[in-house]
Amino acid sequence: MVTRGPYNDLKTDVIKRFWQHMIRRHKGEMVYGLAQPVGARWHALPELGCCVSITTGIDFVRVFIRTIEGGKAAKLRERLAHWQDELIPILDVPLKSPGESDKFFSSRLDLDMNVEDNWDRAADFLWETSQRYEKALRETLGGESST
Repeated sequence: MVTRGPYNDLKTDVIKRFWQHMIRRHKGEMVYGLAQPVGARWHALPELGCCVSITTGIDFVRVFIRTIEGGKAAKLRERLAHWQDELIPILDVPLKSPGESDKFFSSRLDLDMNVEDNWDRAADFLWETSQRYEKALRETLGGESST
């Protein structure tokens, strides 16, 4: 059984190998940069003032919406709240998860990331979910001024 800690307990070499695996499996992910030994990759949408974050931990992978570097979470939360009636049916998660103040529409898949047999499923979840999020954001927030 995997126990959760306050930090990402997945070893950096495993994280980097997983991102390499994901990029090989979903070539479009290469647009967001080379595989690095960090737990998160950002799909920046600067024209919308946000990004879609894909993350891996020891016992999960997750996709959520966050601010771009230096952005204010409260401002993004307000914008997303304006569109939540349209976004919730598409993203299939609530605007906020309990205990998270700067991550929005967080969707997660629980699985042991130390087991490489889980990596195809994790990569597919991250890719398909992130693409759905990006499309939904462009179709909603994209129609308004991001100023």
